[in-house]
Amino acid sequence: MKNIIRMKRISAALAALVLVCTALPAQSVDWQKKYERQVKAVGLSGVGVETILDSWGAADSSSVDYLAARYAFWFDKSHSLVVEAHDSPRYLGMEPMLELSDSSKSNTVWYYQVDSFDDELFGRALRYLDKAAAAMPAELEYRVWKVSALMLYEKESPDMTLGLILSLIDEDRSTGQKWLYQGEEQDRDFFDGLVQEFCWNLFNLGTPQAREAFLKVSEKMLSYDRKSPVFMANVGSYLMSVKEYKKALKQFDKVLKLDPDNDTAIRNCVTIARILRDDKLKSRYNPMLSRLSSGGTAASY
Repeated sequence: MKNIIRMKRISAALAALVLVCTALPAQSVDWQKKYERQVKAVGLSGVGVETILDSWGAADSSSVDYLAARYAFWFDKSHSLVVEAHDSPRYLGMEPMLELSDSSKSNTVWYYQVDSFDDELFGRALRYLDKAAAAMPAELEYRVWKVSALMLYEKESPDMTLGLILSLIDEDRSTGQKWLYQGEEQDRDFFDGLVQEFCWNLFNLGTPQAREAFLKVSEKMLSYDRKSPVFMANVGSYLMSVKEYKKALKQFDKVLKLDPDNDTAIRNCVTIARILRDDKLKSRYNPMLSRLSSGGTAASY
């Protein structure tokens, strides 16, 4: 799977912001530089950043870089980290920061550092991001930021995230849009890899709602290309995650007919064979696993 962008934490949603700088008039370039220097010194919403943004907006409020910087400011202002207690050793794909037993030592509580948002400020951030995306509709980076932001915001139930991804897929397939990413033209493989990266993040949230969203995105991609091994394998991964092992094996077998060396399908088939303790399945799939490159890494879900 292509490693396009990871959206696990807030830093991944904003990491490229201060590096994005298109060709601007001389005056705007000055504001961009002032903004970058201040952010480097105090952070995305630190002292003095808003003052610079106010002046920048007065000089050129239509600048896409200004709109992106405003988004970063309000996103950072809206965001905080809180500690939550849960009764599971894994939450939203994260490892716990602390685990404690009660006085009887019969129950364990796991503590996680979780993203939290002020609704009003988060909404303000998204409005600026939408303006940036509208100003440069072919630039995928702003769409990635929004998917990432919504995924962090919605946590267990990524409903708005799902809607945005599905609409983006429809836009790509129905319009034949020539996408850019950070100003460079990209091909269909890049777009499909980006969607698969969204799938990866949804799956690894680990909640039933997120897994359902993972399935729906994969099925949407298959509605346009029914013989895509990547998204066919995703359906198998979903079936495996809900313990529909026989159905999952059938799905992975379909993948292997199209792509005999599909890493995800082979590794998951081997895992299912072990779960079922089925020697026939082991003898069938273990040789396939042996053929995989010894230096490869598992791409299975």
